[in-house]
Amino acid sequence: MFRITPIFLFLIVLSLDALAQSYGSSSASSYNAPNSEVIARVNFGSLPYSDEDINNPSINGLLNSTCTGYSDFTVGNSSNLDGNLTNNQFSTGVVKSQTYYLQVVGGFCSSNFSNSGNPNRAIKVFVDFNDDGDFTDVGEQVYVSNDDVDGYVQVDEPVFNSSFVIPLDAVTGELRMRIVYRRVGTSTFIWGLPNSGSTGSYPRGETEDYTLVVTGYIDNISVTDEGCNGLADGQLDITPNIDAPVGVEFSINGLAGPWTSDLNYANLPAGDYDVWARDAALAPQYVYEQYEVTINSPGDVTFSGLITSDYNGQDISCAATSDGEITLTPFFFDSPTVKATRSVSSITPDKTAAINGAGK
Repeated sequence: MFRITPIFLFLIVLSLDALAQSYGSSSASSYNAPNSEVIARVNFGSLPYSDEDINNPSINGLLNSTCTGYSDFTVGNSSNLDGNLTNNQFSTGVVKSQTYYLQVVGGFCSSNFSNSGNPNRAIKVFVDFNDDGDFTDVGEQVYVSNDDVDGYVQVDEPVFNSSFVIPLDAVTGELRMRIVYRRVGTSTFIWGLPNSGSTGSYPRGETEDYTLVVTGYIDNISVTDEGCNGLADGQLDITPNIDAPVGVEFSINGLAGPWTSDLNYANLPAGDYDVWARDAALAPQYVYEQYEVTINSPGDVTFSGLITSDYNGQDISCAATSDGEITLTPFFFDSPTVKATRSVSSITPDKTAAINGAGK
């Protein structure tokens, strides 16, 4: 069994390519007004959200934000001119073809706010999957709330929930995710245009940027189960991703290690294995990729049948005696050499015999 359970820890990785990108600005223009609206919380990752995910400010908390039209929470941000006054960095690792979940909560930067008419609050979410410095390519608008999805929201402090899949052609490394939260008002037609709204100015709301780290250490793990119960001849064979860095290390015992560059692990007993991968070049600020795999063991072979006269060359001398015999000789192994023969003797015609250890 090969089950992907990605876990990512301590994701502080500085990419020169990411820093070189110049994304267009996106900001609310009326963020100094008493009724200015901001993003109060962002959670992104796998459900249920945990410490390895993006939780700004926390899993359940609400941010008492300053009035701002834009906040940069990406890895490497250093400006003190946006809403992220302390230059906090939020990032998490993602795996291609996997689904991740996002929750955005709206709020106000002042308690003296007023709400009238139909604000039509909504969000758009973009990810620069090809890392070319914009969000205008096909598929990079990963979510939009409008009449066709979940409707515009009129209530104060709305909660938006969405999910999207990391595509297989996403560039490995750091990518920017942009969340635009705004009062759409009467501009619903323009808001609904695809791949639009990632840049520019709008009256009320906030834009926030985050970092997603697309890892590509492992492409596949091939599992060979035990040949016989308890034989400890299972094996794990790791196929690295074609885009994996040269110095990737692996452990089949979780974080405890040992960490090696080995791709093949033989003579393993049946059981669950916690396979981790990391790039040695990032030490000590590793980005981890984790998978859970299981080496199975054949079950017990049982034989239940009626012992008859002259069975296997051995007669049962008379009723109620115990001098019959069954010999089980396996013939279904890959090797032409017989690996084991199990016999059960001293049986009666009505006895059921369990033959252990004679599995494939």
